Amino acid sequence: MTEEYRKNINAAEASMRIRGSKAFIVGWLTYTGMLWTLKICMLAFFRRVTNGLSSAKFIKPIFYAIIVSWIANIVLFVSAFWPFYKYWQIYADFGKQCTPENPTFYVTVLAVNLITNFCIVAIPIPPTQILWQAICLLHGRLCCFCFFAPVSSL
Repeated sequence: MTEEYRKNINAAEASMRIRGSKAFIVGWLTYTGMLWTLKICMLAFFRRVTNGLSSAKFIKPIFYAIIVSWIANIVLFVSAFWPFYKYWQIYADFGKQCTPENPTFYVTVLAVNLITNFCIVAIPIPPTQILWQAICLLHGRLCCFCFFAPVSSL
């Protein structure tokens, strides 16, 4: 908003913009909460799949890294501009750093999200080992091999 527009804003539009800013903040906190909860669910699934395998040792450090990054994202968002209630102020302009659309926050969330996604994807889950343990009969092993061999050659 320009300074001129900000000075001439009426009370109804100011109230609407304040509600919109608050909804934006709730949306960002919900987005990061949902995203990091899904990451934790994925790790819980990997923990069950890799139980007893050598790749299970990677789960716990990545779990702690995801928890720390989630807390860091929330702290960064809440403390980027203090006091917090000034996130939705209209009549004073404190620059781009003091808005909910803070580019520093966007870049940080993007970087941490990509790093934690890479860590989750990098967990080695040996599907052939799991399949060999799960399928006991030779006939079942041959069927699985015939099914997965063409796909793995792509």
